[in-house]
Amino acid sequence: MVKKYDFKEIEQTVGKYWVQDKDRIFSSLQFPKANEKLYSWVEGPPTANAPPAIHHVEVRVYKDLFLRFKAMQGYIVARKGGWDCHGLPVEVQVEKKLKLKDKKEVVEYGVGKFIDECKTDVFKFIKDWNESTEKLAFWVDLDNAYKTLDTNYMESVWWSLKEIHNKGLLYKGHKVVPMCPRCETPLSSHEVAQGYKNVEEKSVTVQVKLKDEDAYLLVWTTTPWTLPGNNSIAMHPDIEYVFVEDKGEFKGKTFVLAKELVPKYFPEHTINKTVKGEYFKDKLYQPIFPYFPKIKNGYKILMADYVNTEEGTGLVHQAAAYGEIDYEVNKEHEVEFFHVLDRQARFVPEVVDFAGMFAKDADPLIIEWLRKQEKLFVEYAYKHDYPFCWRCDSPLIYYAMDSWFIAVSKIRDKLVKINDQINWYPNHIKEGRFGNWIAEAKDWALSRNKFWGTPLPIWVCEDCNHLEAIGSIKELMEKGKINGKPIGKPIDDLHIMTVNPIEIDCPKCKKPMKRTPEVIDCWYDSGSATFAQWHYPFEHKAEFERAFPYDYIVEAVDQTRGWFYTLHVLAAILFDKPAYKNVAVAGLMCDEKGEKMSKSKGNIIQPNEIFDKYGVDATRLVMASYALGNQLKFGDSQFQEIVMPFFNTLWNTYNFISPIIAEKAKKIDPKNLKVEDNWILLKLKKLTIDLTNHLDNHEYNVGLTKIMEYVEEDMSRWYIKLIRDRVDDEKEHLNSILSHCFETLMRLLAPYAPYITEYLYREVYDKSVHFESWPRLETLTSDEENLQEDMANAREIVAGVLGARDKAGIGVRWPLAECIIDTQDEKIKRAVASLSELIKKQTNIKEIVVKKFAVEYDMKPNYRNLGKEFGQETADVIGLIQKEKKKVIDAITQGNEAVNLGKYKIVPDHINLVKQVPVEFSNSDIKGASIYLLKSMNEELEEEGFTREVIRRVQQLRKEAELQKTDRINLAIITKYPNLTNHADHIKEKVGADSIVIAEKCEKNFKHTSRSKIKDIEFEIRL
Repeated sequence: MVKKYDFKEIEQTVGKYWVQDKDRIFSSLQFPKANEKLYSWVEGPPTANAPPAIHHVEVRVYKDLFLRFKAMQGYIVARKGGWDCHGLPVEVQVEKKLKLKDKKEVVEYGVGKFIDECKTDVFKFIKDWNESTEKLAFWVDLDNAYKTLDTNYMESVWWSLKEIHNKGLLYKGHKVVPMCPRCETPLSSHEVAQGYKNVEEKSVTVQVKLKDEDAYLLVWTTTPWTLPGNNSIAMHPDIEYVFVEDKGEFKGKTFVLAKELVPKYFPEHTINKTVKGEYFKDKLYQPIFPYFPKIKNGYKILMADYVNTEEGTGLVHQAAAYGEIDYEVNKEHEVEFFHVLDRQARFVPEVVDFAGMFAKDADPLIIEWLRKQEKLFVEYAYKHDYPFCWRCDSPLIYYAMDSWFIAVSKIRDKLVKINDQINWYPNHIKEGRFGNWIAEAKDWALSRNKFWGTPLPIWVCEDCNHLEAIGSIKELMEKGKINGKPIGKPIDDLHIMTVNPIEIDCPKCKKPMKRTPEVIDCWYDSGSATFAQWHYPFEHKAEFERAFPYDYIVEAVDQTRGWFYTLHVLAAILFDKPAYKNVAVAGLMCDEKGEKMSKSKGNIIQPNEIFDKYGVDATRLVMASYALGNQLKFGDSQFQEIVMPFFNTLWNTYNFISPIIAEKAKKIDPKNLKVEDNWILLKLKKLTIDLTNHLDNHEYNVGLTKIMEYVEEDMSRWYIKLIRDRVDDEKEHLNSILSHCFETLMRLLAPYAPYITEYLYREVYDKSVHFESWPRLETLTSDEENLQEDMANAREIVAGVLGARDKAGIGVRWPLAECIIDTQDEKIKRAVASLSELIKKQTNIKEIVVKKFAVEYDMKPNYRNLGKEFGQETADVIGLIQKEKKKVIDAITQGNEAVNLGKYKIVPDHINLVKQVPVEFSNSDIKGASIYLLKSMNEELEEEGFTREVIRRVQQLRKEAELQKTDRINLAIITKYPNLTNHADHIKEKVGADSIVIAEKCEKNFKHTSRSKIKDIEFEIRL
């Protein structure tokens, strides 16, 4: 057993224990038998194509902490790991590795070979993940982890997609969707929500000439690149617009804009005409750019209710191909649709001035073109939130294209209703961030124009447009053909290189149907984990139905629009149930300044870096010290100021109690319990109740605070202090108490700090704490409640008395005759009556008296508070207060809320009361009481004080001599203080001396010597 807390030694030792126990640990993670209590949990699957980061550690701490707690409560907690395998992160990384620039080059490389590379690359860092998981003590079954790339998993996903198709919720539509030009694929709204950044870009206001009037429409946009795609302008029919003649830079020109916005653009002007927006309905204007001059029914003004005057000009530029609202408005008015960009967001050849340029890169050139053509009215920098690809970080482009959608908008009410059945921690997310999101849920853009993913199992007939959804391998084998012949060979992989060659005879026109080429959003894969990990409904139907809805999930707050959302949508559609009953939401990880961690800022912390510096238990405690949902500021200060001191205190506490609890403890005898024994057992009982409640409510941080308070305040700084003098005489009795406290404390702390609790528990009991039961809950009696309150007040009194000693400069080893407590608080009076002996012993006071203490008061005005209240009249008020000093003092000391001085009301905050304490007393105040300490000492008290000081110095010299507590000594004390001889026997007993010499001189040689002064009297101690 090491003397000091050494996390590296602990982790190494405990790691060996767990290797020996690996079969038992593995068994505990499996699905329970029919007669066992299940607590179900589903893993939010990470992707192993990058090393684990510190934010992964955060949520894995919460998972392990809570699941250990439930396991100790007697549940079988099936802990099956999972891996998210498909999607853009892997595909983008493989493209870079193979130096493939676009989809065409992937096809040339070979789709099958590319898929194989993805299968390998997705587990590129699996070793790092496994090692991190093991190091973190996150007990989870990774040997049988579900993988979204497995054929069984994908078959379950296909089943679910067919169910959604059969319910009429899966459709193909031509819509404007957010598209990543780098990945050449659309994204869903929940993906877009994860990638917004605040950026500063150029916005422009453009002059657009009306076709039949000598006036120019002022049209504002924050996306200049969309202007070549302009096909209409929107105005509100009820807004007042004006024809305004400029008297400034564009003198003589007439412009049209919303009336209330004129001052923003025209310091000097004349308004020639005011009309409602309806006036402009269907009026034509000249195209801004010349590339598509003859579009059908275009370049006209449309009426739209969404137009407002909060920003811009009250006229809205519309490019139907690049805006969701633009698209719908133009479609409604049958304005011709056209693209100016390709799928990589590069301008098409027709846009001759910018052909081949990336859209957003063209902004400055487009602005310059407008300036040269005298179509630019004004440009200025504009800050706004803009979406970026959540994986490759490219700016997204809203782009009209064919895509497959799940009609989530049709089930919004169901999503909201089912959300009512879920417990959210913290609760405000239920109606707030998550509730608001699902209440406005958009249709899910499901399809991706990529290769690495679950193929969309829809076969399409090009002749009659019939759709056929395939929901299983068996169905595909029965219906499918390759080159007109039955498939024959069993299908063991559902990726595109396997399923794309398969055709199905159209049941309507008998022509061959081909699979639509898209794969699905990888978030659909992870959202299917509740059922697909079981290969439901093809296998394990009973197990799934027993586990579903899952009792608990936890991930970070960004998953409210990610995994939490997709789980919720699929469960609602497929099962009319919530996917989960309880969801804990972790806050986002930041550095200790509150800044988001990023490579560019250089504030990223690697998990192993922090593990090596402070240890796993310390890392877990820092993670658990923040309330769920709150931003987690992660840095050295939390470790150095809070966590490491706690572990050192815990370690020192164990070092004190370990010799006492070394022998097997007997049952606690209630008859032998002293008041402090009853109290520490009561505090443990209360801790067990409180911690259980806090963990059940996912208040991990509050529970941790309670544990730390028990160890640092209740046990270390109070109870051990109270029992030090009892250890030699009551070792067997204290063994029973401390053994119970230690065993219970280790069980309570185990979910938070699995290493140190395992290490210490095995030191004493030679078995694992993690297979022990959670401590039994007991209710507190009224007497126990009173004792808890009394001891709390007693500790406050002790602190107050020690404070009065400090003021007087009298150390606690010097006994004082009397302490007076002046209080009207009945609970403080009760505490003194029941715990006076304990208070006296801890403060070294011979007598404590509760009574009224006559004391005079003086008063000083509180100039700051008076100035805030009375302003220029402050001087007059101060004069009145000084004149009526006694009246004011009497009123305030008698507890009055205010005293009236003429027209002024004086309250306690307006003055500072100053006690006139008699010189023979030292005073301190605590809440509800004033303490007055008699400072004078008689000769007898002086002797006792000298004796205590000498004993302390002898004990210090023993420690410096590295003597054990059982080692006997011969002692000499050389001093001119004559009265110390009266206490020779007491000193011998306290310091373990066989002989003692107290004299002014001593010729005998001793091995160890110390010299010091006590109140200017010299002492030399030899032993």
